[in-house]
Amino acid sequence: LNPSNLLPCPLHTKMQMTERIIKMLILAGMRLAEPTKKFSEFCVKVEEVVNLNILKRANIKSPVGQWRVPLYQKDSKKLGDVKLSGNHSNLFIEGFDDLVDICCKGYF
Repeated sequence: LNPSNLLPCPLHTKMQMTERIIKMLILAGMRLAEPTKKFSEFCVKVEEVVNLNILKRANIKSPVGQWRVPLYQKDSKKLGDVKLSGNHSNLFIEGFDDLVDICCKGYF
């Protein structure tokens, strides 16, 4: 058996699709937030929405244990890979409306 010929399990497929959708939403918002000031404000807003509304974390001022927009270390203007656990992907699916509102604000 060649593992590359097998279908992925439904749980991993769901997580990968959720990660991809989140990445596309954030990229859509990043396109509208090109100037440096708007870009950093956009990242802060996305992190607040994710931590408060989606992941329901109480203390978003804490530097540890918070979700951050995954930016590349070498170029902080490029989005890195979004990685989620199964539980977090379920929370993101439930909170997609909040993420869409913040990331697609300038498109409507």
